[in-house]
Amino acid sequence: MNIKIIALLSLAGILIYSCGAKESASSSENQEPTTPVTVTTPEIASMQDEITLNATSVYILKTDITSTINGYIVESDIQLGDKVNKGEVLFRLQTKEAKSLGNEVNKLDPSFHFTGINNIVCPTRGYVIMSNHQQGDYVQEGQVLATISDEKSFGFVLNLPYELNGILGDNKEINICLSDGKKLTGIVNKIMPELDSVSQTQRVFLKIKQHVNLPENLVAKAILVKSRMNKAIILPKQAILSDEDQSTFWVMKLINDSTAIKVNIKKGIERDNRVQITEPLFTEKDRIIITGNYGLADTAKVAVQKTNIQLQ
Repeated sequence: MNIKIIALLSLAGILIYSCGAKESASSSENQEPTTPVTVTTPEIASMQDEITLNATSVYILKTDITSTINGYIVESDIQLGDKVNKGEVLFRLQTKEAKSLGNEVNKLDPSFHFTGINNIVCPTRGYVIMSNHQQGDYVQEGQVLATISDEKSFGFVLNLPYELNGILGDNKEINICLSDGKKLTGIVNKIMPELDSVSQTQRVFLKIKQHVNLPENLVAKAILVKSRMNKAIILPKQAILSDEDQSTFWVMKLINDSTAIKVNIKKGIERDNRVQITEPLFTEKDRIIITGNYGLADTAKVAVQKTNIQLQ
């Protein structure tokens, strides 16, 4: 009798366990899968659309040093690349007649010290970029002896596409980035009144605010601002999803701690890893998925792993 009771109790336990397991399995099958995600919140900040153009260093004013007489160069110490100052004597010239007469006069009166030397002085401060003659050469009046680049005329020339001519008014100061990482500030000084017929670009001369010693024909990057937005809604680029044609864009936004919905957006300015969202008007409290968002369906179930990711 006891054996029958024990057997019945064992059978009842097995049936109860089996029913519970089936219910658990059924519940597990009906539960929607969740996707682990990380989220961020929109940033409200200023943003600007920029364009980068090549700019080449140049000395726009070059001064020729010419001979004032027919004669010999009796002294010259300048060499190519030398820095010279305004008023500095570059050449000393003497005519044949002065040399001959000076010798005769000095023979008659050694205390007279007649030389007949004509000094050629530098009219500006700059660098010697050409030197055609040396001591002992005979030169004629008006002949070019050397060429000096005017230090004050140094700057950068950029070729601006004519369709962008209108943005110069908003770019009083332009950032210039050199190949070695240094940054300079350029000011629009002159706009040349001619266009290149092929490229339809206009040359713009940028004067440099800082005092620099740079060679000519150095290529740098000039960064011009096309437009500015003071209070832009900004999201990281990885938050933006699109179709194959990249004609439609959307983000996945959390409506609670476990559900994300698809929200169509319109993009504005894009720069580096940042994208301006013009529609809809998100707030800093909205939570947008930035990883794990690819392939998510509308009203997908998610599990938030990390929040408040900073924009890079």
